[in-house]
Amino acid sequence: MKNTAAFTYFTFISRIILFIYCVFNTANLQAADIQWKHSIDERWQQSAQQSLKVNSVDKLELSIAPAPDILYLVIENPRVKLTIDQRVEYVANMFGQVIKLQPNTAYHFQLTAPYTAYTTVELLNAEQLVSQQQHEAWIWGVICSVLVVLAMYAIISGNWWQQTMHYWFLGLVIAALSFISIHSGMIQNWLKLPNAVLSSGLYHFSMVLMTLCFVGITKSVLTFKCATRAFRQLFNIVISLLAVVSLACLFVPLPFGYYLALSFALLSALICTYSSLVAKPDKKSGSSQRGYTGSWVIFSIMLGAILISSVLPLSANFNYLLPAVITLHIFTMALILAERQVGMLKQTLSVVNHRRKQGSSLQYAALHDKLTGLPNQLALETYFMQVIKKHNSSKYALVLLKLKNFETLNHNLGYSTGDMVIVQMARRLNRLLAERAEVVPLASNGTDEQLCLAALSGVTYAFVLDVTEQKHVLEYLALELRQQLPDPIALDALVIENDISMGAAYFPADGDNFDTLLNSAHTALEFGVVNNQLLSEFTPDQEPISIEQRELAAELKEALKQDQLQLMIQPVVEINYKKIVAGEILIRWRHPEKGLIQPNDFIHLAEKTGAIYGITRWVIKSAVEALVDWRKQSIDAQVSVNISNRDLLQHELIDYIADLLKQHDIPANKLVLEINENALTSDTLQAHDALLRLHKLGVHTVIDDFGTGITSLSLIRKLPLNGVKIDRAFVQSLMEGETAKTIVNTVIDIGRNLELDVIAEGVEDLELEDKLRRMGCNLTQGFLYSKPFALEGFVSWVQQWEKSRSSTNNMAKKNNQETDISTDLQND
Repeated sequence: MKNTAAFTYFTFISRIILFIYCVFNTANLQAADIQWKHSIDERWQQSAQQSLKVNSVDKLELSIAPAPDILYLVIENPRVKLTIDQRVEYVANMFGQVIKLQPNTAYHFQLTAPYTAYTTVELLNAEQLVSQQQHEAWIWGVICSVLVVLAMYAIISGNWWQQTMHYWFLGLVIAALSFISIHSGMIQNWLKLPNAVLSSGLYHFSMVLMTLCFVGITKSVLTFKCATRAFRQLFNIVISLLAVVSLACLFVPLPFGYYLALSFALLSALICTYSSLVAKPDKKSGSSQRGYTGSWVIFSIMLGAILISSVLPLSANFNYLLPAVITLHIFTMALILAERQVGMLKQTLSVVNHRRKQGSSLQYAALHDKLTGLPNQLALETYFMQVIKKHNSSKYALVLLKLKNFETLNHNLGYSTGDMVIVQMARRLNRLLAERAEVVPLASNGTDEQLCLAALSGVTYAFVLDVTEQKHVLEYLALELRQQLPDPIALDALVIENDISMGAAYFPADGDNFDTLLNSAHTALEFGVVNNQLLSEFTPDQEPISIEQRELAAELKEALKQDQLQLMIQPVVEINYKKIVAGEILIRWRHPEKGLIQPNDFIHLAEKTGAIYGITRWVIKSAVEALVDWRKQSIDAQVSVNISNRDLLQHELIDYIADLLKQHDIPANKLVLEINENALTSDTLQAHDALLRLHKLGVHTVIDDFGTGITSLSLIRKLPLNGVKIDRAFVQSLMEGETAKTIVNTVIDIGRNLELDVIAEGVEDLELEDKLRRMGCNLTQGFLYSKPFALEGFVSWVQQWEKSRSSTNNMAKKNNQETDISTDLQND
């Protein structure tokens, strides 16, 4: 870019030199005797090939007596009109006007122009004429060639620029070519047009149109430090004025059209010059910003000089200067745009490199556990499939390992301490496994240490064992790990001991793909944990799903596609004001053959088979769409959705919820997720992270069936929850004894102290509602208000409820008024 800026400065200096040369250079070839005068009283003066001033008022009289070898009269400016009483022969040429003269014959010419113009008048012989034509052809050829090259450059590379900038530049080059073709007389000579065409409004129109494109490019290129909007509006006004002026130049009289076009071109050039001075250097083309400003300064000086020379008695030849300055000015703009493109290309490469580096870090994050740095489940699956393809004749065991009693450690010492213990335990386990040749290494951490252990979730890990030669190697390895693990871990003056449980599944006997094998290993691990076994190998007897359930699970996946699942809703009422504040969505399965299947009969099955995630996404999507419909009907209520333990640990689900709320423009606090207590204790770390993400998103979370699980109060205090829901069993037992009353009262007090909403479900009569109100529970749900009904009917149900509530309130007010009147009469 420094080279580009240097070249811009070079063009800037070149313009100054060209300007001085063209102003002070008045002679090209040796001329014969020419005399001229502007008026009758003026004396005849000898011409020395100087630029003669011509206009409509001061007509130029020429007296010519050519020498015998002088055969041609050359008038350089094609816009000057030549009048002669004698008959002359015009010679076809490329530039200017050439008249063939007769030797030894005196001529008397009169030159006029519709506005002030300068022209060189010369008498030349044949050789001099040819030399001059070649000279002019070279000058105009260079100018036009540069513009044609710039036009081709714009056409070829224009799709790299901003679209508007491309159109402006292409229009500028075309307008400049039209202007220079008319200015030099090429159009007249090529198309054999009369001189009047060159002085017509087309000349002025092309001048203003070219200026308009200059302003348009400047608007696209410049950025401003302040008042950006004001500058943009100024450019829009200038462009609009230039468009009007360009059309006006086609119709107004010639002198006025010329001065109008030149004045607005100068005004626009001054505005662009000032704008480039106060503009903020573009990062993509900042190195040549000063050269760009200098280019506008020279262009403004050029236009100003032409305008002044039309008024003051100066003698300057602008015939070559104006096209040359315009061409160099366009070239400078092309240079700026090219440098801008190079800057954009460098910026793109920088972004690509950044994304590549970021992609490598994202790839690492996608394949490794954030806490321990071990490979995660995705990495384990990828490498396992690679090993299977490479050694398809070998036998492998997928072994899951779980640290036991770790939830208690987290509750007692906190999450930060638990994280430190997990890291130390993971390193110790990985080191022990790496020493065994039968354990398949998964990756390397950049040192000599091999990573053999994969982190699945929470405190569950996995590794792959080659059992081709020794099937019982896993039993010896399990015993060895147990013998090594009890070594205490010293941490903050505490001694922490741990134990493990392992579950294994063999490939291909227990599963011919990774997912099946992983499910089998999970089943074996859960069986081992329940039965307090060190090692449990998968057997079909451990499978908790029966054949009938498997068939039902397969039908469940099709039920979602065939619209067999139906959504119901049950309102949540604020009992003090009888206001509907929310609705809980419930799911039902209407089987075409088995009839209505209750959620308890298929939700647990969906969790075990992995179908629950798709069902949950569908329910949440329907809930958000219901919120959209409620908002249209002016119903301000929340919608509550139950999610399973596995759903909570799916971070993709949280991303899906965020996108869904943003897409439908729904406030996040209108969505409530009800979570079972077991989800908070089965995998505490991931559950806490998920709840924290939901809290930052703004989604409300409520513990469902509170009181039936083993959630500790310290855990609830640390979690970002919004409410708890009292299990219906405790609520319906309130009228039976003091034990249930004490439990419910305790839960309400906990919620009040922790500033949580407390919802009581299972309210079926007014007496129970009144008791809950006196205990301080304001949110209730149950058959007293409504049984679950179709989600589509919620709007009409709420509207009917509001009408009924209004009628009840009016009746109550009327009864109160009648009671007051009766009391007044009795007092009288």
